[in-house]
Amino acid sequence: LLVSLFLLIGLMPESAIRTFAQGLPFPLFVGTVALADGFNPCAFTVLVILLSLLTYTQRRRDMAIIGGTFVITSAVMYFLFIMLMIALGSVLIEQYGSVILLILGIGIAIAGLINIKDYFWFKEGVSLSLSEDQQRTISKRAGKIVRDLRSADKSRWQFLGALGGTVVLAVFVNIVELGCTAILPVVYMTTLVNYCDASGTPAMLCYSSWTALYAAVYVLPLFIILAGFIYSFQSARLT
Repeated sequence: LLVSLFLLIGLMPESAIRTFAQGLPFPLFVGTVALADGFNPCAFTVLVILLSLLTYTQRRRDMAIIGGTFVITSAVMYFLFIMLMIALGSVLIEQYGSVILLILGIGIAIAGLINIKDYFWFKEGVSLSLSEDQQRTISKRAGKIVRDLRSADKSRWQFLGALGGTVVLAVFVNIVELGCTAILPVVYMTTLVNYCDASGTPAMLCYSSWTALYAAVYVLPLFIILAGFIYSFQSARLT
């Protein structure tokens, strides 16, 4: 039932998700929007590549530690990204509300047109998907992590190097994949600012606590992918 709910939310149009979520109590609104936002194709692709390579280490423990580090780092990075967006947005919306929302709307519309263009002419001209250079960089970093792990029996520093490399990879991926992020974080931000203003809770405490929940729910699909790999411990070549 839980997996079916994840798939249903992941396949729903964003306008339907937004309409559905805004009719829910605020905690359910946060969870629904974060879960839908968690279906990020860039993050899925990188995690699958990393875990596929990790099957060659022949150790589930390594896959769990490295994969878990990647997912947790992704959650922290997304938390920081949204908090920065809230810090800027709350001030700008208060002073220039209608203008800021208009600019956000134009930016989102342009991103949508670019993604529609990619459907027909993939990566021709401007694209928000991962570039070939970025893909090569990610593959090289993932390959180095696996090589460090395979040598970790000889040196503890190799294992620490693999952990550090995983953190760096997750940070890099979460920066370059912002182009894959859709309108949902903006919907969450504007709703959160209004909710915290009306709740009477100190603004920073309100923003940070709800955004921590958002980030935790956001990475649930990644944890499910990780659990699937650990359970099956198999990989397949991807085109």
